[in-house]
Amino acid sequence: MKNKKVILSVLAGIVIAGAIIAWLMLSGDKPITVKPGDGVTAQINASLKNSMVKREKDGKKLWEFTVEEVVNDKVKNTAYLKGIKGKVYRADGSFIDISADKGSAGMKSNDFFLEGNIKAVLNTGGELYADKISWNQEKELITATGHFKMHKDAYTATADSAVTTSAFKHIKLKGNAKVEKGGTATAFAAPGNFSVQADELEYDLGSGEAVAKGNVVLMQDGGRATADYAKFNSKSKSGVLTGNVIADRDDAHIVCNEFIVHNENDLSAVGGAMITKGGKSLSADRVDYYKAREFAETIGGWARLTDSDGSVLNAAKIDYNMAQGVANAYGGVDIRSDARSLTASADSAVYKTD
Repeated sequence: MKNKKVILSVLAGIVIAGAIIAWLMLSGDKPITVKPGDGVTAQINASLKNSMVKREKDGKKLWEFTVEEVVNDKVKNTAYLKGIKGKVYRADGSFIDISADKGSAGMKSNDFFLEGNIKAVLNTGGELYADKISWNQEKELITATGHFKMHKDAYTATADSAVTTSAFKHIKLKGNAKVEKGGTATAFAAPGNFSVQADELEYDLGSGEAVAKGNVVLMQDGGRATADYAKFNSKSKSGVLTGNVIADRDDAHIVCNEFIVHNENDLSAVGGAMITKGGKSLSADRVDYYKAREFAETIGGWARLTDSDGSVLNAAKIDYNMAQGVANAYGGVDIRSDARSLTASADSAVYKTD
């Protein structure tokens, strides 16, 4: 009789251990109650050392972790993990090596949560660091919080929190958000390099498309612009900045409500626009500026050209060749210049600023 009880106890231990492994590694079912028979019952509630936890779907690995300890909570149907190292397998065949101090995985879900000294390295290139991350298996999305930093190719992204695709190519940043390519203020003047920071920022590393909100600071090709909001493409060097815009490049200073960058040479300042260059300021409802030609023209019902010596030219429209220092004024022209002892009015005028 004693031998029979011993045998039953051993069998129960084997079945329980098997059930633990099956539940942790393969299934997503609720906690298992093992009934070996003859009155011997046991419900799974265990801690395992130096174990492996993994998920598979349709015969394909989704992720697998080696852990220093795994604790199974039968009530919450969750495995709590410590000392985590493992891999996350992406749909395209690439994978992410990942490590963390601790985390958890729900038994009815293929998602997981990690916390503490997180490092994730994509085998095709890219690194991610954060205090906490959660993994959405269906969408292959990583949500990170706390000291987020990501490196991908020549790009670096930082923020208080972020959501990124598992390919590290499309990111949404929030709180002290910043994306840069190049790395130093001097490098931002190099072709193709740039930096953008904002309260919130969404950026696609592949297309260069970006949307920035709140306290926007954009630097590219030696220029710097600030605004409340920006939608731009860092690769085509085009975009629109709106709200309290201030932009500086070379010796040109621009103030307006909306700043339209058509390409790296042509731009439009709209809404209380003023472009200052070489001590001369051209103001209007809208000013179009062509950098390659050093030429500006106004659009709207009024225009004003002022000089640092106090001279003022008012007209309905002004075309200004900055390279030659010649302004063509049209409609209700009025000139006042004490420095030149000049007062004049006409329907049109050619005014030399030099």
